[in-house]
Parts: sequence; structure tokens; C-alpha cells
Amino acid sequence: MAGFEDQDFQEEYDQDYFEETAFANTNSMWDYFDEVSKGALNIEGNIYGPYTLEGNAADYSSGSSFVRDSVEIADDDIYYPDYDAVVAIHSGPGGESSGNSNDIWSAHWPTLTISTDDEDENGDDHFVDGISQVPEYQLSNGEKNPLGVWCHEFGHELGLPDYYDTDGSSEGVGNWAVMAAGSWGNNGETPVYFSAYSRYWLGWDEPTLVQGDIANLVIEPVSEGGKIYKLPIPGNWTDSEQYFLLENRQQTKYDTYLPGEGLLIWHIDEEIMFSKWSSNTVNNDENHKGMDLEEADGNDDLDSGANRGDSGDPFRSGSFTKDTYPNSLAYNGSESGWKIDNIEVDGDNIIVDISFLSKPHAIADADEAVVAEGEALQFYGNESWDEDGQIVNYTWDFGDGEYNYIDNPVHIFTENGEYNVTLTVRDNNGLEDTYILNIFVNKPPVASVSISKAVIMLGESITFDASSSYDLDGDIDFYYWNFDDGRTSNQAIKEHTYSNSGIFNVSLKLIDNLNDISTTYYTIEVINSLPEISFDINPNSGNTLTLFKFIDSSIDSDGEIEEWLWTFGDDNTSNEVSPSHYYSFPGYYNVTLTLTDDQN
Repeated sequence: MAGFEDQDFQEEYDQDYFEETAFANTNSMWDYFDEVSKGALNIEGNIYGPYTLEGNAADYSSGSSFVRDSVEIADDDIYYPDYDAVVAIHSGPGGESSGNSNDIWSAHWPTLTISTDDEDENGDDHFVDGISQVPEYQLSNGEKNPLGVWCHEFGHELGLPDYYDTDGSSEGVGNWAVMAAGSWGNNGETPVYFSAYSRYWLGWDEPTLVQGDIANLVIEPVSEGGKIYKLPIPGNWTDSEQYFLLENRQQTKYDTYLPGEGLLIWHIDEEIMFSKWSSNTVNNDENHKGMDLEEADGNDDLDSGANRGDSGDPFRSGSFTKDTYPNSLAYNGSESGWKIDNIEVDGDNIIVDISFLSKPHAIADADEAVVAEGEALQFYGNESWDEDGQIVNYTWDFGDGEYNYIDNPVHIFTENGEYNVTLTVRDNNGLEDTYILNIFVNKPPVASVSISKAVIMLGESITFDASSSYDLDGDIDFYYWNFDDGRTSNQAIKEHTYSNSGIFNVSLKLIDNLNDISTTYYTIEVINSLPEISFDINPNSGNTLTLFKFIDSSIDSDGEIEEWLWTFGDDNTSNEVSPSHYYSFPGYYNVTLTLTDDQN
């Protein structure tokens, strides 16, 4: 107890009064924590003072100088190593109730270290680590006993954060927990219970883990020793950091001044809780609190700051499912699987039906992960399953604006690109699951070919050039020419000479880096030159006794002459190159030479 030069403790608020407030069997800190902890926490201690600090009360209205000077002034009377916690009581009201900026606000200093003149049992210097400052009384419809704020600040001594919104944008959990506005129950004289999560975290209440369906579950009031129940999110993940806590809170004992009574459903997210614990901002984001009360009436008054809690917040009837508001969804919108039905009041007890609706398991597959543009692709969803029901709906979203609603559809992608194909399955309980396949639709390579000539003479070379070919979404890895004469090439540019004349269907096959193939065809005509006939006759006239010699000098510019056929005009022929011939009768004869070259 420490007062100031301009502000002493009032006569009725003496050491005995504070001994009663702290350690009496009823209406005290000891009584409160004994009840709320179910006997797990026993508070013992001593009240020292009052002392008078130098200066006026206003001099200590900000900062930690009050607790520092209080520890120092009492150092001769207190052996600090005997105590687990130190609380400094200042004269006058708490600034949080008076609204006077010159009054000291109640606070806990978790990181403050104050040196003392004491040594511990090992002979080391002793420090007071963490200390709270609380008022002589509170101003709330007159002077009131400060038990509520004392219990609140001692909650910080135990390691808990505030569960009101410390930036003032909402009410956090309001009057439903002593670590929020519940310290103001009955104008601060009758604080409400610690929340289910706080009692769980402190080890005072071990929740019953719900892992399946429970019909007609009777939940007794926590003030009468009733249990709390933990529903993991999702329901089949028992180690989840996100879960619901259920407790029955009735307006009895220290919960007498609750704003209502019934089933409280808390939504806990330990990832948010622990990441913001040290900064004391666990409930500053009203859209995603570390500890949120699901308000049964759906008004969200705590989030909007409309009030600090009302009788519509507890559940006394109805349901809590994925389709209600508030709902049983996780913060990311996924389904927890929990359904709390048939909520009813039976005296002080709450009776509910809890069912866990396991969501289905979507499994999707396809024949290929890479397909060509325009290629039909088979998808499979028939391996999807549901452990507590059956799948009643398949929805395929192919990512190209097209959908299908059977288990194993066939789809054709008309444009190249990367597609996230999503299969969503729904079971007979209305729960859904999704599976995403990544499909790459490849555009085939494009041939760009230059051919030096489309019509050539036999023996003439021709150049095939595919070097300007391209692939819009990758690279060309392989070229394959087929010249239709038994010869091929894998060069982009190839000079070729045909050995025979004729019409040739040349093909070019391109293969890209994803093994997509395109084939194009080109027609080449190879022309053979005719032999050039030239011969002499010696002599070119005579009688039947004259031997006529036929001397051939013909040539073939693109090959060789392979056959000669001489017709002498007298029904005689010869296949010699340069034959000789006698005519049996006088007359005029037309001699014909027919040549056949190696191309026929």
C-alpha cells in the first residue's frame, strides 16, 4: 500500500480491508481464484503499508515510477524472495474508472525488472520481475471494491493477455471474460469467470475432446463443475491450432452478473493468439480474433462495438452449423464438419446433439499432364470417396470457362496455356472437398519452310530449309525430313538430289520440347530430259549389194541411253548401237531410231 503527499488512503480502506479483499474466504481474490480454478490456485500473501511516496499522486499518473518507488520504499520490510508476485496498491481510484488523467491507471508491467536489497537463497541479488499496480477503490456508481480489476491484473501475473480490443476498434469478448470487460461485473465488485480458453491454458480445466457424434449431451454450468468441450477444426485433425470450445455459463456465483446465460461457443485460433500474445493484440482484428465468441443472435455487437455483450450471445436453442449465422466454418471459409443441433435449456443445463460430418475426399487424375491443343483428354474423379456417406455431386472446372458434372469426363482444350483444373465433390451431408490438377496445353510447333524449287530436272539439287520454323510456347527439339525416295534427314536445312524422276510427297515432322508433333507435306516434281537423237547413214543411197552402215551419235544429258531400236523400213529391226543392213529390194525406205534412257 502506497499513498502520496496529497492523497492518503481513506480511513475505511486500511490494511485489514485489503487483507479481506485479497485473502478472505468470501468475496476476495482468494475466493474468486479458488472457485474459478476449481481449487487449483491457492493465493496466500501479506499486505504491507501504507507507505507515503514523495510527491503528489499526479506525479505518478504515467509510467512505472509508482511501482518502482513502492518496491523501494517497502524494501526494508519485505523479503521479496519469499513471494511469487508483487502487487502495488495506490491510494485513490483507478484512472480507468475515474476518467481523470491525474489518476493512476491499473496495469501490469510484464517486462519490468526492479532491483531490491535482498539476496536469494543462493546469495544472488534478487529482482522483482513483473509487477501490477491496482487502486484503492473504483468509481462506478460510487466508490466500489476493486476486486474485479485486482483479479484482472492478477490474470496478467499468471501470464494471460487482454481479451478486449486494445486498439479500441471493437469490444473483443466484452463482459464474457474477466480478461476483457468482465472484470466490471457488478460495477467491478463481482468479476465474472475466466473464459474457457484461459482456464484451459492455465491448466485448471482440461477440455473433453469431441471426436465423433454425441446425442443428448448434457453440459452442466462451469460454476457447478461442468466440463468444457473441444471441437477441433477440421474435426478429424485433433492437433489443430483452431478449434471451438463449448461451455455452459449461468448467472450464478461469480458469474451472477453475466449479460446472459446459456451455451457459449468460443472460436479459438492459437496461431493468431500466440503470434500476438506478447504484443497484447490478440483480439484487435475483429475479423479474425485469437479468441472470438460466436454470438448466437448473429448481431456481431461485440465486433461492431455496439455493446459489451447481451442475452442474445449465448445459445439457448437452435443450431450451429456450416449453414447458420454464425456458422461452424474455419476462418479460411473451409468446413469444419461440426454440426451442433437441437440446443435446448433444461434448468441450468444445456442439452445438445453434436455430430461430426466428415467431408468427402476429392481425388482427381488425368491420362496426361501435358496435352496438345485440341487433343481430347480423359479425366478421372471416380476414386473420390466419403467415409460417412456418399458423394452425390461432381463439379469439374477446367479453368477455361467450361464445366462438367460427371465423375470421369473428357475435355478438349482449344487454346494453349496452363490450366488449373478443379474437381469439387459434395457428399450427401452437403460438405465439399476440392482437388486441383495442373494441366499444360501445348501448342504444336509451326513449320515455316523454304524450298528452292518445286519442279526440278533429274539430277538437279534442291534445298529444303525449315530453319524459320518456330514453337509458340517452347522449343523445337527435332526435325525429321522424309523425301519420299527412301532417304531422310534430321537437319533443319538439307540439300537433296533425286535419283529418279517422278512426283514426290515430301514430309516434315517437327517435335517440340513437350513431344508435341506437327507434320506438313510438300510436293516435288522431278523431270527427266529426253535423249537427243543423232545418227548418220553411210552411204545414204546404193543398190541391193550395198551395205548400209547406221552410225549413232545420240546423247542423254541427264543419264544414259540403255536401249536402241532401229527400224529399217523393210520389216527388219536391230537393237545394236550402230548396225549395218542390206536391202533386198530397191526402193525408198524410212529408217527410225527409238532410244530409251535409264529413266525409261
